[in-house]
Amino acid sequence: MFGGNKGSDTSNSENRKGYSIVLTERDKKVLYVLFAVVLFAVAAILLAVSSQRKSALQECNSILLSQSRSNCIANLAAHTGNATICSFLPVESQRYACVLGIASAKGSIALCNYINSTQYYEECAYNVANSTSNLSACRTLEEPYKSECIYSYSKSTNFSDLGLCQEISNPALSSECSYSYYYRSALQYRNQSYCSYLPNTVNSTDISYLLPQNANYSIEAGLEFASLNITPMQYCYLQLTNETRNSSLCSFTTGIANYVCKGIFTAHNATNVTVNESAVCNSVPSALKSICEYSYQSSKALEEDNVSQCLGIGNETYKDNCIYTLAYRYNQSSYCGYITNATSQSACYSGVR
Repeated sequence: MFGGNKGSDTSNSENRKGYSIVLTERDKKVLYVLFAVVLFAVAAILLAVSSQRKSALQECNSILLSQSRSNCIANLAAHTGNATICSFLPVESQRYACVLGIASAKGSIALCNYINSTQYYEECAYNVANSTSNLSACRTLEEPYKSECIYSYSKSTNFSDLGLCQEISNPALSSECSYSYYYRSALQYRNQSYCSYLPNTVNSTDISYLLPQNANYSIEAGLEFASLNITPMQYCYLQLTNETRNSSLCSFTTGIANYVCKGIFTAHNATNVTVNESAVCNSVPSALKSICEYSYQSSKALEEDNVSQCLGIGNETYKDNCIYTLAYRYNQSSYCGYITNATSQSACYSGVR
């Protein structure tokens, strides 16, 4: 009797173990149905998304007017960030603009590979590298884009690295970059040795590199300084003299620049407190009075950190240059707001930041 019960218990235990690991046919069917429902739901979602994308593109392609159709495709590509859609545009320049927009938005030069044209590819890569300030990407470009890209990057850093200027193959851009570096370093570190690296020959283009980068302003002022036989090197010494109040720097200037430099110190060292720029510049030839008065006013502005001195300059070109120099010297971007010309003002904000 005892042995029989034991056997029965063993049999029941084995049955229970078997039930716990073996599904019934009904359970299996339920699981199969659930799995099939999940797969169907996923497939339906994917199909719906695919159909929506396809129908959106088909909707664009169904537009009769070619320009409207192209606009629709371009907008769809931009909205979805899908550069492959750009390939449906009929004109190469449209495809380029479409891919460029997406590549720039995502900051991805790799997307430029959707462009088959070598020229358009380089333009796309340049624009993306430039807009994202990607120096490494700039260095992978072909000329002329490589030089333009490195120059643009150098300008965004206020020409603080001479090594970048030396990487630029384009002679004009390389010179502008290098001269800007030496001039800004002279003012920033108050070190006249940087001025000695600037050209000491009269050249309106070279001196315009040192001025706020507004096309009309820099060309006009460059021509005027050149007409007065002021070289980029002497301009650098003169501006540094104004900032440091170091009269010994006048010895590095000659001609008109030396005339103005000494006139400034005559005014500042005078015991007569009523002395002004008119008194200082009376002995200067009439053709030079405007630049003499500008130099006096700008030197006072720099000495006193007083923008109102700049605002008293009648010549707009000189006034803007005075404000820019003062803003740069004291790192006060708020001074740039006094420049009325929008382009010159933008150049001032860019240079001071």
